Amino acid sequence: MKKRKVSIKAFNLVELVMAIGVVSFCLVALFGLFSVGLNNSRKSNEDTALASMVMSRISTLRTVGISAFSTNLFFSFDGEQTTNSSQAYFECQFLTNSMAGAEPNLATVALKFTWPVLPNGASPNTNTVYATLAP
Repeated sequence: MKKRKVSIKAFNLVELVMAIGVVSFCLVALFGLFSVGLNNSRKSNEDTALASMVMSRISTLRTVGISAFSTNLFFSFDGEQTTNSSQAYFECQFLTNSMAGAEPNLATVALKFTWPVLPNGASPNTNTVYATLAP
């Protein structure tokens, strides 16, 4: 009777190290994409809240009038107005000028949003929206 040679097939060390290297490279790239995705999600949430606040303020300006607004307004992260500046994420500075030489009773309104609100007054992000309204 002849004996068969049984060969055991397995991965050698070089193949195993190469496979671990490829997998680790893919994981590092994937974790980098998570960071970018989270930053974009945060920016998108801020932009959505900012658009909501702008539309709300412009609507209120049209119905109530310009004279009813104070200089600074504070908002939470989700865009709800708050009176406590220490809990605010957004700050809105309200500036108005009557338009010289334009139609009577027109005013230019500037809503300057800064976020996040920091205790020392510095805010890294700003966005200013201009509107022309009839008071």
